[in-house]
Amino acid sequence: MEELLQKHGFKLTESPNEWTKQVWTVRYDDSMLEAYTDIKFDKSGRYYCGALDKIDLESILIEIDEFLMNY
Repeated sequence: MEELLQKHGFKLTESPNEWTKQVWTVRYDDSMLEAYTDIKFDKSGRYYCGALDKIDLESILIEIDEFLMNY
């Protein structure tokens, strides 16, 4: 997972299992993952949350890259 986050330009924060890229934060524990913008949750904000073993992180990171290209 860490390699995939690094591949998409995310950097590890001081908190374990928390990664950031521009206005996005991804954090996870043993069972859950969440990804969100630090923009207000309106038309431009997004939020993802799900079970770590069921979420497609690569797809979410691709969507985040596309979001940032248009941001």
